Amino acid sequence: MGCLNCTFGNVVIPQRYVACVMAFLAIVNSYTMRGCLNLAITEIVQGKGKAAPVSECNVTSAPIVNKNEEKYEWAPEQIATVLTAFYYGYVPSHVPGGFLSDVYGAKFVLMVDVIVSIFVTLLTPMTIVMGSWKFLCLLRALMGLVQGPLFPATATLLAKWVPKSERARAGTWVFTGAQVGSIFGYLVSGFIMGYMNSWKAVFYFWGIISIVWVVAAQFLLYSEPATHPRITQEENEMLVREIGIPERLSVPWLAMLTDSAAIACISGWCGHAIKFYYINTNLPLYIKDVLKFNVIENGVFNAIAYAALWIFASVAAVVCDMTINRNWMSVMVSRRVFAFIGNVFPATALMVTGFVGCHRNWAIVTIILSTALQAPVYCSIRVNVLDLTKNYAGILTAFVNGIGALAYWPVPYLIAGIAGDNKIRSWCILFEIMFGVSCFFTLIYLIWVRGERRDWDKIE
Repeated sequence: MGCLNCTFGNVVIPQRYVACVMAFLAIVNSYTMRGCLNLAITEIVQGKGKAAPVSECNVTSAPIVNKNEEKYEWAPEQIATVLTAFYYGYVPSHVPGGFLSDVYGAKFVLMVDVIVSIFVTLLTPMTIVMGSWKFLCLLRALMGLVQGPLFPATATLLAKWVPKSERARAGTWVFTGAQVGSIFGYLVSGFIMGYMNSWKAVFYFWGIISIVWVVAAQFLLYSEPATHPRITQEENEMLVREIGIPERLSVPWLAMLTDSAAIACISGWCGHAIKFYYINTNLPLYIKDVLKFNVIENGVFNAIAYAALWIFASVAAVVCDMTINRNWMSVMVSRRVFAFIGNVFPATALMVTGFVGCHRNWAIVTIILSTALQAPVYCSIRVNVLDLTKNYAGILTAFVNGIGALAYWPVPYLIAGIAGDNKIRSWCILFEIMFGVSCFFTLIYLIWVRGERRDWDKIE
């Protein structure tokens, strides 16, 4: 295994970078498998019993690209249940997954996530063809169950591998694997369905691609520097000096969950999640059913939106680190400013999407903005967890991400109940509700946010 040594000639590859790359790719693969149904469902289903509600937009209907494949009659409530089923497993598995990653290591948790997600993804086409939407819900819940620990495990990995001076950049880059996964997931899936005339091929493609990560992770990914057989002594000593060696302690549940700074992270992430999960899960149906774009255009527009988010997040991370390292802002003020921009601005853009109505070009612009402007959240609320704790990063991230997903849970049912008729005014009401809820949660974060390590995390 000499070719895997840290030193290649005179070039030394820091193993904290390798850990970050592998965590990034784990998120990318998880999101491609998790999200391919969100676009594929636009070509899988049709209205049940009668034609789907007609959009008010006076434009030519989107061409049916996959006209040779059978359509399945699912009612709006069934579609909402299928799209929400992922979160039935996703929400409750965060805390157990965070605990397992803190105690037994992030590598094991990430491996289970990707392997089980591959199994579910490859089994999905057969399940749909058999006509069992209820069994599909069970499969999606299973995928949610193993993907719930994805971000807690990643936070645990970063807390043990990344020094504080690199945390905003590394954390932002790794966590935007969700956006990169969405970029490639939507773009490639749209072209596969459009040119191969098959939505089934999407699931097989992403399932097989993800197997490559499993093989690579077996040899390249380690939960912490102490267990890595090929890390250089210099890098190991630097990480011990900068991060320390975390001790395994009993979890201070009450102190952690009643801490206003921890509650702030949870609240701020709720303000983000209600928009992000809507855009990731339900927006493809809006683009098809209301704006009347076909599946290729749908995939391209979503990919552009996530590409803009990824670019903006990278820029925001550099600026955020600069404001802290050059003492332009304290950690707390920096987190506060970037969280406000990353939550309130995209909520405003999403609300404007409803107001522009059938002006399709403007609608796409506001949709892209509502996605891209979420970028500052990743160098503020997301990494704020790492400011508060180095010993319980996985567990706290579990609560933050899990409760954030819970905030999104009612949204598909609100869509079915409020905007099921595809009327522009109905969608405006829905977007206004989401704007108000997002701003409320963000206000709590702005009041209670803190930027220093908390007392309950400190070793006596």
